[in-house]
Amino acid sequence: MQSQQSAKQQANSTSLPRRLSPTPSLPPRPIDLTTQSNYQPNGVYSSLILDARGLRVGASMSPSILVNQQQVYPPAGELDTDYLVNVGLAAYVYGSLNQAKQSSRAGQNPLIIRPLSAQGPGGSGVTLSPVDGKNLLAAERRSGLLKRFKVIFLLDQTD
Repeated sequence: MQSQQSAKQQANSTSLPRRLSPTPSLPPRPIDLTTQSNYQPNGVYSSLILDARGLRVGASMSPSILVNQQQVYPPAGELDTDYLVNVGLAAYVYGSLNQAKQSSRAGQNPLIIRPLSAQGPGGSGVTLSPVDGKNLLAAERRSGLLKRFKVIFLLDQTD
């Protein structure tokens, strides 16, 4: 009887696929997801830093910013292609918020916003909350940071 049970168990264990244990991986890097906007109603800003760490945003030749499903960046109208070829629509910084603030594009008083999500092919752009979008558009009217292509995407550090 005991040999019949062990033969049955052996048959069952060989006929059923075994569960594979997950491949061990390195723990994800800790990311500070508490970035808050520093928007001030009368502030004049030198640039825009989009803290997109953890959102799977990727560097792109044509990044975009959406507010209420409307594209606000790149700005509408003629683009100086010579300038864009040399400088690009946006800068990409991989690492910390302090590193982004030290970018040559940042200037003295960058507006910092945390997007809601990645969007577009390969996460080439971001979607902002309605409040952050409203604040960005108000800052744009005062500072012209989008028209001057003063946009920095802060992305996850790569190895």
